[in-house]
Order: sequence, then structure tokens, then C-alpha cells
Amino acid sequence: MKKMEEGKRSRRRVLVVEDEPSLRNLLDKFLSEHACCVVAVTDGRSALKYLNSGRAAPDLILTDVSLPGMDGYDLVREVKRRHPEIMVVILSGLVEETVRRNADPQPDAILKKPITLGELGDVVFGMLGMEGGDSGVKRSGEGV
Repeated sequence: MKKMEEGKRSRRRVLVVEDEPSLRNLLDKFLSEHACCVVAVTDGRSALKYLNSGRAAPDLILTDVSLPGMDGYDLVREVKRRHPEIMVVILSGLVEETVRRNADPQPDAILKKPITLGELGDVVFGMLGMEGGDSGVKRSGEGV
């Protein structure tokens, strides 16, 4: 029983913010299969609502830039202002320089689509201090 409780405590919490259902579901499934506790929402306002709900804060937010209502840039700005301890990763089809120029403050990482799940895992799990960063996740196959 104690081992199970330790396992639950060691799961990292990730908030996925993605409006495209198939990509949101893929990210949710992939991260959940690799010992993350995932909450997935469709837009920036829903992400802020979750953060203000009193539930356990995520260790990391993985967000798209192009979202309905509040975009990823505004979400990064609000998260870094209210919760500077939460790491934020932008996952976008935009060129990295464009994201860097428009994001103020800067996210902790920027990942360019398309990206393999292995590459995504290396960055996310590495940032979270989990096994699987730079190992363990197949680099070929399904991508984001």
C-alpha cells in the first residue's frame, strides 16, 4: 500500500491546452501512459479556470499558441504572472523565432510541430525530472 501511495505522489501533473480534439487526446494518452497525471482543456480561459479552482497545480503546462478566445501567448503571460513556479511549454507550428518574438514573458521551452512523441517526451520528461527524458521513448512512429 505504501508503494502505491509513493507512486501516486511521484506522478507529475501536466495541464494540456489544445483545441484540436485528436491532438489533445493523443497528448493526454501519451503523457498518461508515461506516469503523468493529465488534465486536458480546450482553451486558455479553461486553463486559467482550472488553475484558480483550488485543485493541485500542474508541474507543467503544455499549450498550443493558436487557441480560441485567449491565445497561448496570453496564457503564458497570465501563468507566469500568477504562478511563476509552473513550467510552460509552447507546442506550435509557428517558427520558433516568431514565438519568441511574440511571447512575453518567455515560455520555459518551445517545441515546433511536427514533432515525434519521442522528442516531445525527451523535453517534457526531462523538464519534469522523470525517467524517459533523453531515453525510453521511441523516437520514430507517431508524431504531433
